[in-house]
Amino acid sequence: MKKLTALATLAVAAALAYGEMVKLGPATPPDPVKEQERRAAKRLAKLKKTGGRIVDMSTMKGKFVFVNCQKTVQSEKLKDVVERLGRHFMSDFSIADGKSSVSVENAGVALTENGATAAVYLVDSKTIPTLLLAPESKWAMVNVAALASDGADAAKIERRVKREMMRAFAGVSGGCGAMDPLCVSRTVTSLSELDALKSGDLSAEPMYRAEDALKAMGITPFRKTTYREACEEGWAPSPTNEYQKAIWDQVHAVPKNPMKIEFDPKKGR
Repeated sequence: MKKLTALATLAVAAALAYGEMVKLGPATPPDPVKEQERRAAKRLAKLKKTGGRIVDMSTMKGKFVFVNCQKTVQSEKLKDVVERLGRHFMSDFSIADGKSSVSVENAGVALTENGATAAVYLVDSKTIPTLLLAPESKWAMVNVAALASDGADAAKIERRVKREMMRAFAGVSGGCGAMDPLCVSRTVTSLSELDALKSGDLSAEPMYRAEDALKAMGITPFRKTTYREACEEGWAPSPTNEYQKAIWDQVHAVPKNPMKIEFDPKKGR
């Protein structure tokens, strides 16, 4: 009986709610001009309160460098991979042409030569596989010659190199063997399997692992904060607009009623 009463109550409530919806009619879409004005006012209020967001570069330590020691694919065509990693980890990622040839024997020395904390070397070699990982030494190698060994056209070789760059980064930073079927770090055993990968990007799993691995290697991100917080912490640069100027003056103003501490001779010095 109690169940029937409860069901009846729910049915009545649903009917009343439906009746109210019918009375109200379809929702009226917001006026686009007013909505734009509302959002602009909200952004302005936030800017006045915080001064906007700024970057503290002093927290960024270490460098992850992709060192290009081959001529098949130019560095300019590969920089988008490096930039994506840099944006995601908010750290110093770069690509540079190698100052000299790099081999397994001198890869560790080449880290210092290129000012790198960790590195991925793009090389042409007749002896190493397409991808060679040495995470304990903070480097990996991508053999571009092996990626071009089947006579693939320039566009396919470039795509392969970009995928192996991501896979090499994952290998150095502990992100190999992801379970996600769309992750580029999945195990492949041939060029055809590399081509068949559905994505050239890393999934969330290896990215999360890489964050801890990079910090352990000494590669730390820059910090984003508000201008107000930077002023309160004492490292903010000079203001660049009226809102930052107002915050600067407010934070650095001398208190109107400063606290006074009187000397008590009974307590000594």
